[in-house]
Amino acid sequence: MPAFRVPWIASIPSLATPYALAALGLIVGELSGVLSLGAEGLMLVGALAGVGAYLVLGGYPLLAMIISMLATSTVSLLFAGLVVLLRVNQMIAGLALIFFCQGLTNLVGTIAGWTNYRLPALPPRHIRDPHSQYNLAP
Repeated sequence: MPAFRVPWIASIPSLATPYALAALGLIVGELSGVLSLGAEGLMLVGALAGVGAYLVLGGYPLLAMIISMLATSTVSLLFAGLVVLLRVNQMIAGLALIFFCQGLTNLVGTIAGWTNYRLPALPPRHIRDPHSQYNLAP
């Protein structure tokens, strides 16, 4: 097994856990009659708030988690206000929430000066099939 597959497979549980928890929350919400399509937006806001609080406040993970929960709860109240008070369709409000949160996290990250950078790519691999008559690799 190639060397890059083992860490990749080993990282699946840690990468899938947030999505599994969000799906569990959506299932519980749907059982109560709420169709919330904005889970990805809530995850974006929570992640940005948590990382931002951790970086700005000097590395207190518990405080960063509390701030992340407060930020996500605030945006969730926006969804609740749209659906309950203004009687907006739940699907439309959820999708609008995703776009709003994507723009908000991009704006906050840009204002704070946090920039994306490219990670170095893996070196090119030439794959040769010993059973094929069409070996395209040099």
